Amino acid sequence: MIWVYRILFLPLFVLLCPYFLWRTRRRKHDWAHWREYFGVYPPIPLGDGRKRIWIHAVSVGELQSIAPLVELLQWNRSIFLVISTTSMTGRQIAEKLYGAHAQIIYFPIDFWPFVWNAWRRIRPDLVLSVDSELWPEHLHHARKTGIPAGIINGRLSARSFFRYCRIPAIARWLWGHISFVFACGDEAARRIEKFISHPSRIIATGNLKCSRQPSLPLKKSERASLLHSLGLPDVGRDKKLTRILFGCSTWPGEEELLLQTFMKLRETDPNWRLILVPRHAERREEIASLCKCGNFSFHFRSAGEPRAFWHDVAIVDTTGELSEFIRLGTIAFLGKTLPPNAGAQSPLDAAAAKVPLVSGPNYDNFREIMEALRVAGAIKICPDADAVKSILLQLAYDEKAQREMSAGMLHYFLATKNMARTICEYIENRR
Repeated sequence: MIWVYRILFLPLFVLLCPYFLWRTRRRKHDWAHWREYFGVYPPIPLGDGRKRIWIHAVSVGELQSIAPLVELLQWNRSIFLVISTTSMTGRQIAEKLYGAHAQIIYFPIDFWPFVWNAWRRIRPDLVLSVDSELWPEHLHHARKTGIPAGIINGRLSARSFFRYCRIPAIARWLWGHISFVFACGDEAARRIEKFISHPSRIIATGNLKCSRQPSLPLKKSERASLLHSLGLPDVGRDKKLTRILFGCSTWPGEEELLLQTFMKLRETDPNWRLILVPRHAERREEIASLCKCGNFSFHFRSAGEPRAFWHDVAIVDTTGELSEFIRLGTIAFLGKTLPPNAGAQSPLDAAAAKVPLVSGPNYDNFREIMEALRVAGAIKICPDADAVKSILLQLAYDEKAQREMSAGMLHYFLATKNMARTICEYIENRR
């Protein structure tokens, strides 16, 4: 099977190269480390007796999710950590979070010369992937060398499960390389069991992204400082505190809905402001055009320190700052949940900040977490855009409902706080 993959990989890679080059140029890629995509890395400590663990995480959310685990592993002096990612943004976040305790690298292109090169330099004793990242050549090398390969936050969305079911032989071959899986929940475990011959390898611990401490409340001075950094006032008319409608990782069409909702809120209370954190920062000009159409003044986070604090809308067009600014939210909307967008972005930053959260109907990427939050009364899931707008307007002035949703979020996190320790103990004892 691996030879079929290798034969197909090369022509597909050549065909897709122009697209990848265009995307890297558009996103100002990190050319200083381009050799790492071919498995050429700076010196990595070898022969010092430490157990080398290679963790691969793609997205910013995945990198942030492993923080509780890395925090525990770093105290074990017999372990050396290598953390890989695929994008410049991911690398920046990884360097910021883990650079002091791990070697940060780019994951090699999954073609056998590059993977072989990477493994020869890293020589891991254990490899871990976050959120079911299955790279055939990487996993084949793990099996060939007898190195355990594990999955953290293992999950299969309904769409991915359906696709795997259409190619069961390939799915069983891929998942057959996996030594153990920490599944996001019982449903994810049941889906993965279809493709792993030994169900005992699957441990339904829950999602490691949930194993975090809830954010501490902002002090008055911290809140004012964060708002001012976005060009927003901390107090408005009659010296009342500014209230924030927050858009979490929004996608096309969702910003327009939030601007309409914001306009309605301002009709009854001028102290409302809107903070938008688009999932893709390069959409900044598109969002700015929407603000201009509504005659809203706005400030880009990337523009630096604002000259005034009177803007209506703040656009956080920088990366990795959602968890910081979400704490300003009075109420929030979860992006990528309204058609035609689908899958959802992670609700956990808002949940950790205990900000009442409203979602559209499409959240399959985080189904287990979303359902658990819904059961805890921490989130309101709406069937369509009109319902989202209506619920946001109702929730904006229902302080009792806001407090109840915040309490539900706290309860949810307290119930999931021991996941990282469970995974850490398993990894430390794995030989």
